[in-house]
Amino acid sequence: MTEIENIYEQLFMLVMRGNVNGKASTIIDTFSGWLISGFAAASTLFVSQYKSIQENISICGIQWFIYLFIAALILAIFQKFIAVIVASHSMGSSVGYELGKEFKKNNVVLNREFIFNETEKGMLPFVRWCASDILTAARNGDFVSSSRNFTRLCQYQGLLTLIQAIVTLFAIRIIATTFHA
Repeated sequence: MTEIENIYEQLFMLVMRGNVNGKASTIIDTFSGWLISGFAAASTLFVSQYKSIQENISICGIQWFIYLFIAALILAIFQKFIAVIVASHSMGSSVGYELGKEFKKNNVVLNREFIFNETEKGMLPFVRWCASDILTAARNGDFVSSSRNFTRLCQYQGLLTLIQAIVTLFAIRIIATTFHA
């Protein structure tokens, strides 16, 4: 077995980032869900009560509100997809850490190439292509590469949720400016 440079530091970073990313992703996902739930409730109210509110809010304002709800929903779906990926990585790094401690205690030596091959076999072709750089880096001893990429994914998740919040605020502005008593 070849010696891996800075293995303990790499494992520390992998587990630490995995935990931080998992927690951040959960908070972002919760906020996104809260936003889309409120948006859905308001959209349902406007559509179901249109006859009673049509004198106070223009139909154009309600239409734009619904269009923006659909845009926010699409953003929320992409955000949720990223949240699932980041949560999986977070859980995997925690489980891997615990197994690693047990293996070290029992002097178990793992066949890294077997692990990488089995990991690749479980991936769809497109996912395998996306993960090829991460797997190559890990094969070469850079185990922190994946955690860097998952940190970026978590940042993209936050950006999608920020855009979702802006879309939601813009929709509220549209209703507020088209409201007339």
